[in-house]
Amino acid sequence: MCYITQGDEDDCVNVTSLDTGRKLPATDPGGPDGYDVFAVSYHVPLKVTNVTKVNDTTVNVTFSHPITMQHDCPGDIAPVASWYFADQPDPVPGVGGSWQVDVSSITTADNKTFTFTAASALPETGLLRATENCYVSHGDDDPYIMFVTSLVTGEKLVANRPASGFDVFVVSY
Repeated sequence: MCYITQGDEDDCVNVTSLDTGRKLPATDPGGPDGYDVFAVSYHVPLKVTNVTKVNDTTVNVTFSHPITMQHDCPGDIAPVASWYFADQPDPVPGVGGSWQVDVSSITTADNKTFTFTAASALPETGLLRATENCYVSHGDDDPYIMFVTSLVTGEKLVANRPASGFDVFVVSY
């Protein structure tokens, strides 16, 4: 929620249109303690906001919200098993120069910026890939990476490569 307050008697807040010269009408005239209030809600979607390659084996990823990574599916799959580094969204390691490097650990101090450590040295550029691999043979029918959940809103990370089976999220490093 974004608030603007103004303590005067015109039922407006002190934000003036450059086009018309008129003040912004208050959404709650004479609100708390006689102040005119303008309030508007907003929503910041769950997304990756920053990716930084720290060194040859480490990439930091910052999300727009604090998140949790927990699978709620058969097989009790650890989140680290769902992330890996690759040259393309759908790699076929060893074919045509395609490569894939496992993520050996994921750590965070604030649930917002996560450090992904590769099992071996990474090429200069590539992708970090999350695969929603909850189900052995069929995946699910939604466009979300179900194990990445906002601690603020409860929303799931939207796959940027949704599939009828295993949804995928990729981000460049």
